[in-house]
Amino acid sequence: MREAQFGIELRWAKFIIDVVSDAYGYFCQVRFLWRLARSCLRRLCLLILLLRLFFSDPI
Repeated sequence: MREAQFGIELRWAKFIIDVVSDAYGYFCQVRFLWRLARSCLRRLCLLILLLRLFFSDPI
C-alpha cells in the first residue's frame, strides 16, 4: 500500500514538473519575441527619424 501511494505521488510530481517546465518554456519564448519586436520597432523608429532629418535639410 505504501509503495502504491509513493508511485502515485511520484507520478503527480512528474506531472507538475512537466507543466511547470512547459510554462517556463512558453514564457521564455514570449519574452524573446517581445524583446525582438521591441528591438525591431526601436530600429524602425530610428530609421524614420534619420530619414526625416535627411529629407528636411535644404539642398
